[in-house]
Amino acid sequence: MFKNLTYRQKNKYLLIGFLLFLVLSYVMAISDTLGVYFAYNDLQKKEHQMVHAPQELKDLQVKLRGLNYLIETKQKNTGGVHASLLNVITAYCDENNILLREYPGSQENTQNDLVIETNIFEVQGPFFKLLDLVYLLEQKQRIGKVASVKFQTKRDMQTHDNMLTVTIYIQNIKKNTTHEIATTH
Repeated sequence: MFKNLTYRQKNKYLLIGFLLFLVLSYVMAISDTLGVYFAYNDLQKKEHQMVHAPQELKDLQVKLRGLNYLIETKQKNTGGVHASLLNVITAYCDENNILLREYPGSQENTQNDLVIETNIFEVQGPFFKLLDLVYLLEQKQRIGKVASVKFQTKRDMQTHDNMLTVTIYIQNIKKNTTHEIATTH
């Protein structure tokens, strides 16, 4: 059967047979081996995490205690988040000649053992100065989490000019100390 074929045809069949052999060997042996190898690596990573999890948990608890201490001392020194936020905003408004239009105070929502404090305020001014204020609050000062920012133009009825305002919502989450007292007694 193969005697009547030329070397070119024999090489062609040899190449096709070799490729077919490679595909079959991959499907029948190598793919399973690779799957087991990757599963083994995943299990080793998980084992490493499990072994080091108690120490990581202790480290995170120490770090959390330190952060809670810093937050509590900062709130005691400045009169709370509300006062800190008001100080930062008014200082920025004075430096950049923009107007703090509205700052109604904070709203608190309680869920289980957490208190979510939301501070809402509205500032009027040029776009880039308002954007810099949002950046200052979100990235530099980090007094709370900037939950929402809403830019809008409003029409001043006295001067008939358009003015740009931004409404910023900043949230802080605290532990509910009254809930802890109620559950411990």
